[in-house]
This record gives sequence, structure tokens and C-alpha cells, in this order.
Amino acid sequence: MVIIIARLRRRRAVLRRQKSFKCVLNPLNGLTDGDIFCRYRFRRETTIFLVTLLSPAIQYHTSRSMAVPPLIQILATLRFLATGSFYRLVGDSLGLSIASVARSVDRVTSAVCRLSRTYIKFPTGQYLSDTKKKFFELAGFPQVAGCIDGTFIRIIAPSENEQNYMICDANYRITNCVAKWPDSVHDSRMFKHSHLCQKFEYES
Repeated sequence: MVIIIARLRRRRAVLRRQKSFKCVLNPLNGLTDGDIFCRYRFRRETTIFLVTLLSPAIQYHTSRSMAVPPLIQILATLRFLATGSFYRLVGDSLGLSIASVARSVDRVTSAVCRLSRTYIKFPTGQYLSDTKKKFFELAGFPQVAGCIDGTFIRIIAPSENEQNYMICDANYRITNCVAKWPDSVHDSRMFKHSHLCQKFEYES
């Protein structure tokens, strides 16, 4: 009886599904620029820029095997944000588990938020003068510092606080962003209660 049980255990060990990893060194290889934009909503050069920018913050400093490299973390995050798909589907496209996709999205978005004040700045000084001039050249409107709208950026809305507003300059560069109001609130009310509106009224 002992021999039979031992044989069954050995057989189960052989038949047990082995943990496998899909080797994806660079999913961008072999894709055209159009394919990359369709999948991730970013150009190849912009994606590489993000990898260079965010790698110090999201790189796993470990000697353990199978750590997800920064490129794959960023692609998983971009894919999730571009499609609003389930983590499982995003993971299947990049050879990642659901948990790995969830960690990647959290690490990348947190790193981006920490850098927001470095890259999202409302025009001042010469930048403000250039922005007003460019808007006047485009539409003939004087003294325009930015365009505001809650649906200007085509994104998958989150389930909570889904109505945001963003302000961009004449080159479509985001210069201000607020993401704390419910969907039913009008853009004008959000702006009226914003720090930026108070700043305009105080300085005018």
C-alpha cells in the first residue's frame, strides 16, 4: 500500500502544471509605429522617453529572477489606461500575471503623479505671453491663457470622481489638472472653486 501511494505521488508531481513565464524582452520590436500607437496610445519615441524617465522609480532592485522590467511595467500600464481592459487581458498580451499587472499599474501611475508638478505647470512670464499670442493667431481671441474642458482628453473614465477638468495651452500641452469632482458638476463650477480661478481673481 505504501508503494502504491508513493507511486501516485510521484505521478502527480510529474503531471502537476509547471509555472511558466513568457519571455517578452521588448514587445515593441516588430511593431510599426501605427501598431504601437493603436495598442498603447503613445508613439514609440514617447514610450522610450517614459522608460528613461521612470526607470529609476520603478526598477526592481533585486537579484531574484523574473522581476518585471520597467519597459514591460510601462507598457502594461499604458495598455490598461488606453483600453480600460481587465488585468488578465492586459497580462495575457504581455506574459504577465494579474498580480504583476496590478503592481505595474500602481508603481507606474504613482511615479507619474510624483512628477506631475515638474511637467504640469500653468504659463507664467514669457511662456504666458507666447501662449496668449499663439491662441490669438489660432482663433483671434485675445488674452487666452488656456482651454478648459472636462472631456478634452479621450480617456477611459474611472468609476469614481469621473468628471475631471484639464487645461491645455495652444500646443495641447496640459498646464493644469483637477480630478476630484463628481460627474454631475459643470466645468464652470469646478473652475470657479479651483485654486487657479482664485489666483486669477487675486492677481487681476
